[in-house]
Amino acid sequence: MQQEIDLIEAVIAAMNQEIGRTNADPHRRLDEIKKAVERNVDEKAWGKKFAGDDPNEREFFESWAWPGLLEAAHAEMWPR
Repeated sequence: MQQEIDLIEAVIAAMNQEIGRTNADPHRRLDEIKKAVERNVDEKAWGKKFAGDDPNEREFFESWAWPGLLEAAHAEMWPR
């Protein structure tokens, strides 16, 4: 559980840093913000922590869990 918390905190910190860098329409800058997060958070290292050497688990992390986390974190930062 702590590993999941650490990943979420790392993503949110990187996202906040990018949003704070420029406040220009952050709710419309998802792609730009995602790229900044990916520069600052080592997706491959986190994927290895969660999936180990299992190629199916790595594929799941890279294609579903990671992009979903970025989108969910970004969405939760804006009031509905």
